[in-house]
Amino acid sequence: MPAVTVQAEYRGEQENIMYEKLELISKTNCLVGEGPMWDERTRRLYFVDIVGSCYYVMDYSSGEKIKSIRPQQLGCMAMCENGDLILSMQDGVYFEISAESSL
Repeated sequence: MPAVTVQAEYRGEQENIMYEKLELISKTNCLVGEGPMWDERTRRLYFVDIVGSCYYVMDYSSGEKIKSIRPQQLGCMAMCENGDLILSMQDGVYFEISAESSL
């Protein structure tokens, strides 16, 4: 696995930090990326962009990524056994029914 170099700022100074045990699996420029959640059943990775008011679903096998925009900032999410999602947004907690759970 090749090393990953990340540009970081510390006390106003830019520096490159090399991580030898990291592997980039999704190049997504989130404003504030949070809460990666793996669904073993579908082999999909879910993660939130809080400030971007969205979440992403990435199919690990194909690398295809879908962006799902929400009407408010999204703090975190959880998955139910049937694939439905629980979304924590600015003014409350919401239940989002998955298209797959109705199959």
